Amino acid sequence: MQAYQVMPDDDMFTFTPIVLNTPIEAIVSRSGARVNCDACGEEIMNERETHQAGLTLCRACAGNLYYHVSVHVHAIQIEVQVING
Repeated sequence: MQAYQVMPDDDMFTFTPIVLNTPIEAIVSRSGARVNCDACGEEIMNERETHQAGLTLCRACAGNLYYHVSVHVHAIQIEVQVING
């Protein structure tokens, strides 16, 4: 636990700007509601889960993301990979 207190944020976290496909009011519906995705195990909060074939799935596993990564971010990542490649 001490490592988390001294580890630099850049080493511990990855930040990726996103754009919401759904209004924030529709994403945060009921605070405190939590379940786990049957496919990937991710904790799903605020009733964002979907149900398919008897399974509880996060939107990523169900193929129904409520966000997308900014195209501008992809362009930057590709340029960095080519330069460092």
